[in-house]
Amino acid sequence: MSDCQAPALRQARLVLPVATLQELPEPKLDPEVTQAFDTAYANIKAFHEAQRSQPLQVETMPGECLRVCHSFGRTTAARW
Repeated sequence: MSDCQAPALRQARLVLPVATLQELPEPKLDPEVTQAFDTAYANIKAFHEAQRSQPLQVETMPGECLRVCHSFGRTTAARW
């Protein structure tokens, strides 16, 4: 065994400045960057809207079969 010992650890206190959204200055972005963000947002929104599925209803015999898909956190429901 070695006679070396690790120095004692001490707790550090981290203090971070906190500002509300209203206290922050308006960001100054180049118009091309702003346009790029707007385009990206529109593309992502359109993609996600296109992925939304419509309920599927099929009647192969008297009665009904219904499929409904939801986002994560909700379950898929089937009614026979």
